Amino acid sequence: MVVVTLGNGERHEHFVTQSLGNVHRPLSDRQLDQKFRDQAILVLPETQVDALLEQCWRMDSLKSLEPVLEAAVP
Repeated sequence: MVVVTLGNGERHEHFVTQSLGNVHRPLSDRQLDQKFRDQAILVLPETQVDALLEQCWRMDSLKSLEPVLEAAVP
């Protein structure tokens, strides 16, 4: 819930029953990519973020997690 009280004392409240990203309102692949990029770019160069994201999307077909781990190390 978000509650905002204005300088004149007026109060506004808003409650989101099901926020975006939960089981009932999952993120699209594009939204998930962007959320990942927004966080990963804080610790990795952009080209490395791209490589890591690519490996993450391929994880189910990899024989080993080594490529994912290698891409995740700064």
